Amino acid sequence: MFHRIPSLTRSHGPAGPRLRSPSGVPGPAAHASARCAPRTPVQRRWTGRRIDSVIDGGQAESAGAGRGDAAPDRAAAERLPGRRARVGWMLRVNRLFHPDAGWSRLGVFARAFRGGCSPRPAATSTVSRWETGDLAVPTTTLRRYEELLELPPSLLDTTARTLLRYLAPGAVRIIGPPRADTPSAEDGPPIEDLLDAATGSTVLTGRDWETLTDLLAAAGPGAVMPGRVWREISARLVREMVIADGTAWLLRFEALNTLLNHPRGAGAAIGACIDFAGDESGAGVLEVVCALDNTASPEASIFLAGQFREPLHARVRSGALLASLRKIGYGHYTSEQLRTIARSAAETAGSVSERQYDRSLAIELIKALPPALTAAAGRDVTRQLREAELQQAQRNTPRTAYTELLALRVLGSLEREIPGYEDKLLVPLISEMLHSPSPDARLYVSCLLNATPFAAPVAALIAQDLSAPAALRDPGRALPMLDALRFLGGQRQRALIERLVLTPGLPAPVVATALHHLAHVGRDSSPAFWSAAVAHLIGDGRRAQAELRADPLAVHDLVYALGRADQDEYLAAIRADPRIAAPARAAARWWLTLPEHIRKSSAL
Repeated sequence: MFHRIPSLTRSHGPAGPRLRSPSGVPGPAAHASARCAPRTPVQRRWTGRRIDSVIDGGQAESAGAGRGDAAPDRAAAERLPGRRARVGWMLRVNRLFHPDAGWSRLGVFARAFRGGCSPRPAATSTVSRWETGDLAVPTTTLRRYEELLELPPSLLDTTARTLLRYLAPGAVRIIGPPRADTPSAEDGPPIEDLLDAATGSTVLTGRDWETLTDLLAAAGPGAVMPGRVWREISARLVREMVIADGTAWLLRFEALNTLLNHPRGAGAAIGACIDFAGDESGAGVLEVVCALDNTASPEASIFLAGQFREPLHARVRSGALLASLRKIGYGHYTSEQLRTIARSAAETAGSVSERQYDRSLAIELIKALPPALTAAAGRDVTRQLREAELQQAQRNTPRTAYTELLALRVLGSLEREIPGYEDKLLVPLISEMLHSPSPDARLYVSCLLNATPFAAPVAALIAQDLSAPAALRDPGRALPMLDALRFLGGQRQRALIERLVLTPGLPAPVVATALHHLAHVGRDSSPAFWSAAVAHLIGDGRRAQAELRADPLAVHDLVYALGRADQDEYLAAIRADPRIAAPARAAARWWLTLPEHIRKSSAL
């Protein structure tokens, strides 16, 4: 049972707010080292490989949130924790707040480190430097933390890999030599087996995809396969990714990023994304289009820039807006493509008929453009930029106060306090998650928090605060809080999401965002809710909310939630009902025709 810590204090120093918990001494506990399968010669060869060194050949540490983030406030970016600091903090808080209080003693943890997947011991100073971000973390270290702390496999490993890629100072180009636990042809023929499975109907796990794509990346240009094989594995990976969730999604998303930057497989992976985006009935189109932000291929840039002139459909254009926030920073676009994007973004930002989500992205996109193109956007857009900056400044003080209070409440809700514990990252991370103008930046912070003991209390407190009528009436406040629940929320927060989907009179963006996250916050809903949601949001036209029904994303979001929950009976009824709009019927048909092995694989 959680209890509040009365002695929490807040202090400030040069690095910003520090949350302090200064009393109590945890007692020792008995420890047993976790075991894993014996390591192979190739695994031993790569034991010391650092996880950030396999990303783009070991790019330098990024002080901020990455070159491609929206709203490039350089001073603010410098105050944000870098990628190594975030990974180290993730390791530290998992160790300190583990239910076994003995792990909070650094020396005890270091002495237990040797064993399982780690053949070497770890000095206390080495563990400390990992956790402060002063030393890059080897892959085996992440896996060993998972073993010792009894965390879900791949939770820390994949989260770290995602953060190191996203926060790299430039687009990731190629993944280098295999990671420490990656099998090799010297230990059998796993790559052939995995390729056979990926091109057939065998069920695959996220770890299977990680292993396969790491091996292909390690082979580099030597990975010679028929084009058909590259296309088949890319297409299957995309289909599994868009219906996966949590760690299963992260593993596949990183695998796709590996293929998108492979010297031989990139073309097939980009083609799979473009082909998938062209099917308006498919689920997860926006995230597939967004994945193209991390490849410098001209083919990807041509496709994305073309969506500003003649978009295939609304979801593809939304994805192009979001992907371009980072591609502009990476310098992927030509001058002519930038002019096309600037003209289209100015029109979107200035149009009251556009979805608020797209208008907000367009404004951030204009801010990321070179100054000459920003100035050419027109007086109306320039005025909107000034108004957005003014609103941001007006919100800063109350937002900062709320962020610091929320962080204190999170620490106070934990089962125990740590003597002398000071947290310099929790406040800036929560602030970034709730206040960054970049949807990607907010997503990846929630992904990080999801891999820590703070996930459940942050979700519970955000859901509690979001229930207040004043919060729900303010989309600028409510939408980032709902976005945070996409990764952090669970079945306990699902009731709130369901209520927001069905409550009349709420701002349309709040309802639409709740509906967008319905598939990811928990999983189980009652038959009564599903019946009410289908009637309310799809219906026969007379019962549907006109404003939501006109939103091209709303129908797909509800059908996506039905598919993720395996509600095939509702999907079949939607597909067969001629009174229901064609997009809803097509989306239901897409789910019902998914091969069974794709559905089963996506959950693993």
